[in-house]
Amino acid sequence: MDRVIYDVTLMVGFGRKELSAKNWPCVDAEGKEVDPLRDARVAKVLQKQGMEHCCVTPWSFGQEGEEKHKLKRPVGITTNTDGQFIIADEDDKMVKVFDSNGDFLLSFKPQTDDADTELQIFDVASDMNSNTYVLVWRLSNPGAMFDFDRRYKREVQVWKKTGELLHKFFVKGTYFGSGALSVSKDKVLVLTYTDQDELVVDVYERDGGYVHSIGAGILKSVADIAADNEGRVIVLHRGASWVHVFTEDGKQLPSFNIDTEGYYSRTACHPVGGHLVVAGKERSTNSLRVVIYTNDGNLVRSIEIDKEKILWLGGITVTVEGRIAVAALTMFGELLGDVKVIVL
Repeated sequence: MDRVIYDVTLMVGFGRKELSAKNWPCVDAEGKEVDPLRDARVAKVLQKQGMEHCCVTPWSFGQEGEEKHKLKRPVGITTNTDGQFIIADEDDKMVKVFDSNGDFLLSFKPQTDDADTELQIFDVASDMNSNTYVLVWRLSNPGAMFDFDRRYKREVQVWKKTGELLHKFFVKGTYFGSGALSVSKDKVLVLTYTDQDELVVDVYERDGGYVHSIGAGILKSVADIAADNEGRVIVLHRGASWVHVFTEDGKQLPSFNIDTEGYYSRTACHPVGGHLVVAGKERSTNSLRVVIYTNDGNLVRSIEIDKEKILWLGGITVTVEGRIAVAALTMFGELLGDVKVIVL
């Protein structure tokens, strides 16, 4: 019951400080106050019952079940209106779908009509109809001795939530790095290098029709892009943690800086409230940190997950209910840890 109340509160007031532990009602147990949503003892009992999602302490998934269902190298994560988590896994070139509790549901592989073409997955996004958009890089003649004999094209494939291909379309330019894809209310956004070596965000209709590019001459080094429910395009600058904001028709809005001690590389927008959520790692400790901003750049909340040391981030998403999920490779001391999705 507490979790239901919490989820409703979070949905209508995403990121507010009133949701912190000190402001949440506790239960009196033998003269001591116990927060049933966050208490470690309660969490242990619920985990044994498979009900860890009832707590608001961070939990994770991605390494359970059969080997082929486990996460290897996520390069993008999104969520649909059913609360499912959809993850692009670059290592085995699959898109893997998990339910809201982190249980594996299904997977599908982006398709090519040519047996001599290899596909590399770059990113994944979803729309309000729970369709999944997958950004892939088509590599023709992959066995060529020299790189200039290979041919590269980028493509967006659109899939039903049941794993059936709806349609696909080519997108302009190239982007040699971690690709970035986002879907707004009615547009598809793709990060692109132009033939003039300019970095832009290309805007497409849902059917693949090219509309225009935004950010030419402004964007220099981009880590990730996102879109909110009011048509704003959010561009996270790499390294300097600077956020550029545009309208979908290309007008530049006031930018702002993420003023905390972290290196931020992934961003998403809350699909209902429009809050911006950014994930990164502390520069000194490598701890996972998530910060929440209003869509006009005011800091709402900063969350550090001390127990999670991060090597790299593979994406971030926010559910309609306000749950934040971060795909990451964690560390145990100086050693590699697990590839998993951490849910806050």
